[in-house]
Amino acid sequence: MESSWFRDEQKLQMRVVVPVGSVACVHVPDTGDGRGVRVSEGEQAIRPGDEGSVAGVLSCEETNGRVVLELGSGEYSLTIQPPEE
Repeated sequence: MESSWFRDEQKLQMRVVVPVGSVACVHVPDTGDGRGVRVSEGEQAIRPGDEGSVAGVLSCEETNGRVVLELGSGEYSLTIQPPEE
């Protein structure tokens, strides 16, 4: 698996590459204030319970404000932002 990230004032960008025939669990950091986060791949939002709505996202769970994604093989461009006010 390959990953990289960068952060600006409002969001965290993560690039994740999962090799063919593999599955990766990506633990997305929260904002630290217990409000949770918004996660998207490209322009598509990823929400718990939306499995299958975004290509390659096998599962999405949220526990205590943290999001855990299970990703199938492929390349992903994830954007993590605070929840909308």
